[in-house]
Amino acid sequence: MRVDLDHERGGQPLYVQLARAIESFIAQEKLRPGDVLPSETVLASENRLSRATVIKAFDTLVDRGVVTRRQGKGTFVNARPMERQLPELTSFSEHVHGLGLTPGSTLLSFEVLESQDAARPTSAFDSEIGFDRQPLVRIERLRTVGDDKVGIHRTLIPEDIADAIGLTEPVAADSGYSLYESLRRGGVYLTSGRNPSGPSTRTSGTPASWASTRAPLSSRSSVHRATQRDASSRSSGPGTSGRSTCTTSHSHPHHSEETMKRHHALVFVPAAASLLLLTACSGGTPSGSESNGSSSAGTLGKTALVVAQGGLGDESYNDLAYSGFKKGLSDNGLEGTPIESDDVVGQGEQILRRAGDEGLGLVLDLEYSHAEILPKVAADYPDTDWVLVNAEAKGDNVASVLFQEQEGSYLAGALAAMQTVNTSDPKINPDKVIGVIGGAQSAGIDKFLVGYIQGARDVDPDVKVLSAYSNDFADPTKGQQLAQSMFDQGADIVYAVAGGTGAGVIQAAKDSNHYAIGVDADQDDVAPGFVLTTMLKKTDVAMETLLKDYADGKFPGGTTLNLGLKEDGVGLSDFKNTKDAIGAETIGKVDDLKKKIIDGDVKVWNVVTQGYPDFYSGK
Repeated sequence: MRVDLDHERGGQPLYVQLARAIESFIAQEKLRPGDVLPSETVLASENRLSRATVIKAFDTLVDRGVVTRRQGKGTFVNARPMERQLPELTSFSEHVHGLGLTPGSTLLSFEVLESQDAARPTSAFDSEIGFDRQPLVRIERLRTVGDDKVGIHRTLIPEDIADAIGLTEPVAADSGYSLYESLRRGGVYLTSGRNPSGPSTRTSGTPASWASTRAPLSSRSSVHRATQRDASSRSSGPGTSGRSTCTTSHSHPHHSEETMKRHHALVFVPAAASLLLLTACSGGTPSGSESNGSSSAGTLGKTALVVAQGGLGDESYNDLAYSGFKKGLSDNGLEGTPIESDDVVGQGEQILRRAGDEGLGLVLDLEYSHAEILPKVAADYPDTDWVLVNAEAKGDNVASVLFQEQEGSYLAGALAAMQTVNTSDPKINPDKVIGVIGGAQSAGIDKFLVGYIQGARDVDPDVKVLSAYSNDFADPTKGQQLAQSMFDQGADIVYAVAGGTGAGVIQAAKDSNHYAIGVDADQDDVAPGFVLTTMLKKTDVAMETLLKDYADGKFPGGTTLNLGLKEDGVGLSDFKNTKDAIGAETIGKVDDLKKKIIDGDVKVWNVVTQGYPDFYSGK
């Protein structure tokens, strides 16, 4: 699916363009309910996009109810709803046009309500943001589709924003008038939304994005122009200075009473601002109760999860951590969002500092390459708690999480060495050859490789272990090519330690009638019967634990959490699809090795603390 995208700087974000293009295909019935969209990899390749950009577009469409994502199955087109949801409200007119119908409106009332006006309704943001001290414009319009009256659209908007976008009674009386289009033309962009009676209206699971704005506001506007300091003020919830807010509500005669009473509080950011959105996930904290800053100050600030290389959608490390992050938010009544970047390594310090500028209470960083920069950033933002996963960082407000991946990988290598001689299995050839593919040559990844190789060597020194690096954590095609090369060289089991690239390794195993070994999140069901096992790295449990500690005021700053076999932080999956092929005797031997590692009878080499062993150089 090729789409027409504007790749020039200053245009709409590419993920927004892609999401709208897909919606256009659906509106034109080129895609129908139940159709499967092309994969992230295919769309990225055909449109010169990163996979992370495609995932953001898909997540935007999921939020709007346009598509549904099913792990291992694909992304499916839904029956299109009448209402759109945040984060990106588009106009009623645009939405109805997209359905191939004719929108219209009749202005019922237009009035300016002064702060002391008795007719002024109670607004969700009056007491929170201080808009009770400035006039509001109230508009009420009857909305129609064709000849049918479908609802009442009521809007409250601060007078300064109304002035900025040229909103007058004659303008609002135009039957084709679009408030949201006027806002866009005026350089005021929607960035987040909140239901005043509850938590964020955005669906959990939407990655954060940067709101890059272009045109300046009209000189008539008295709206605060958000400088970098405004956009990153210490209070990013209700009450933030430098923002203007309006509420809209839609009453639809054919919708439920709950829908008729729904009000959205929309936060607008004037055009000079760039800020991080921090309302994507909500654990149910009542609106008005959240505030930013460290938990040590007696309040719980919002949280963020910095997504590592490979991005969300890798069905591995990032996705598993994100699932634990969302559960931790829900269990503890916290708010938070994931943060993604197309260059999380190169832009690492900028990403972390912007998160610090937002006044977050807790930032959990999955990117191990930030080990050097995170301590410096954390020192500059002492009121924020920081977590680094897969590497150690120093600081009183920094906690580190280290998994003993070499221990779980040892068991995977031992199992592979036992299974590669099991020629009664039709997926096994006569050659005693297995393989392993790392996402990058680094100590953090080589921990896995060395543990795997050691486990295989200890079981059978004659087993040959092929190794390679994909140098990419989000390239399934590269993974498939490397794995196929190993299968062509006689391997019948290949361990993938490369994030989303591992999807290609699993595909190659399926195509060649051999085995892959998954990593991080349980991948046994990605290709049932072709994934021998998964080396589980329970980042989800780590996220849940740290969020609970943070919520309880027990953040473990200055410490390192070590999670190995003994702590149930790593281990193998339960062989639910391969148990018969492996056999009870082999599974029993693997269990024995696990016990020996826990008891200290078997020492597994740790590249991070011991350097490289004689049997593997790391090249």
